[in-house]
Amino acid sequence: MTSKPKPDPEDFDFLPGVLAEIASVAGLDNAIYVARAKGGTRVRIPAKCDAEHWLSKACGLAAALVICEHFAANGAGIMLDIPLGPASSDATRARAIRERLSRNETANEIARAVGVDRRTVFNHKAKLKSGEKDNGQGSLF
Repeated sequence: MTSKPKPDPEDFDFLPGVLAEIASVAGLDNAIYVARAKGGTRVRIPAKCDAEHWLSKACGLAAALVICEHFAANGAGIMLDIPLGPASSDATRARAIRERLSRNETANEIARAVGVDRRTVFNHKAKLKSGEKDNGQGSLF
């Protein structure tokens, strides 16, 4: 039986450093779950965690333990800055907001899920109502 080669962080070069590293050891989905849970913040990754730890809640205990083991240094945890991840671009956020608006989610639900202020959601809703097209690119002015 041939074993599958272990992914390399370079396989995930579309992700910022730490997230690419997490994706290489625990999978792309788990890297994205970590970014959604703690993106833009500094967190402590312990040497080992339990089911109640935020990391376990974000991606499941098995994946959390793999991530902890990967980053553990001499049996100690580590502080990491977690990047916002692939959903941090304006175009990606705009698409996510508009998709959720079409499903009639509330501004609070959308703001929390997408990681924006609820005022941003209202601005997108107003643009949709006015018929303004979203070309996927932000404006310079």
